[in-house]
Order: sequence, then C-alpha cells, then structure tokens
Amino acid sequence: MNQSHPNSTDLSRREAIERLYLMGWAQTRIARQVNISLEQLTAELQVIRDGWVQSSLRRVDAAQAQELARIDHLESVAWAAWRRSCQDDETTKAVWTDGAKSRAEKTTRKQTGDGTFLTRVAWCIDKRCEILGLKERLQHKPNATTDHVEVDQAKAAIDQILAAVDEREGASGSETTPDRFAHGTRRRGKSAGSE
Repeated sequence: MNQSHPNSTDLSRREAIERLYLMGWAQTRIARQVNISLEQLTAELQVIRDGWVQSSLRRVDAAQAQELARIDHLESVAWAAWRRSCQDDETTKAVWTDGAKSRAEKTTRKQTGDGTFLTRVAWCIDKRCEILGLKERLQHKPNATTDHVEVDQAKAAIDQILAAVDEREGASGSETTPDRFAHGTRRRGKSAGSE
C-alpha cells in the first residue's frame, strides 16, 4: 500500500478502521470487518496513530503561536506605555487678570517612569520562556548520580593537567599526590585549599 498518496479507498478504509478502533473493537474483529490481514491492520493503525500525534502537535503549535503573539503584543504595549511614562508631564493653565485671560502658564514636571509597565514586560518575558520551555532548560536540576560522576571526571582531568604541569616544570621540590583534592594534600609547598 502506498502510504504517501493514499487513494479514496484507502482513506475510507482507514476511516472505518479508526472508527471501529475508537469504539473498542478487537483488532482481529476489525481486520475481518474491513477484509485485511492483521499485519495490514497493524500498519494502518500505526498510520492512524501517527496522524493523531501530528494533528495534536499542529494544534499545540497553533495554540502556542497564538499565545506567543498575544504576549508579544502585550509586551509592545507595555514598552510603549513605559516610554510615555518617562516623558515630561506638561500642563498648561490660563492665568486670568481682572476677569480676562492675560496669558497661559506652562508647567513641566519631570517623570521617572512607571515601574508597573516594566513589571508587565518582565511578566511577558517570563511567560514566553515558560511557553517555549526555556525555563526548564535553564534551571539546573541536581542529579546526585550524574553530578557525582561529573565532579569525579573534572577532578581526574585537573589531576592530569597538574601532573603534566609538574612534568613540564620538573616538579622539583614539590609534594604531589595522585588526588590533589584529598583533604590535607599539598602542592608546591601550599595546601590544596589555598591555591
């Protein structure tokens, strides 16, 4: 069966298989009903499941894109409001003399910006990172097993480097041990912790 370009018969059969499968029919019964082998049914069910996954991924991607667009818009509005809140505030009032307007008086007040707009910008950035999954990737979650192995590997690598330095410099008059991280070891006359 050509899965890349199924014909209408394949599609109608696949729709029937999907409907029966969702109704809870046993696979042997579905195969008999649509007149195909169990191997063919297994292949059809895999195509159906793959379609479900792709469909749900597209829906999630579309919903994610929509929410990201909303957040982008909110962030741009917050930045514009922040810029406006940093501009000087000017007020003009009419000065009256003997019941007649004599002049206009302009007052300018310096603005420092409203921090609530920056709080909204920070919220937008945080939400965007959350939706994109960046927060989980950036947070280090300690793992006792792998962290211990990584530390041991780092110690071994440092020991190799220090051994190479000792060889290059001739290591004259220096005390060294294979594990310079052991408590109380000394190198070049200093304690390991004071280097």
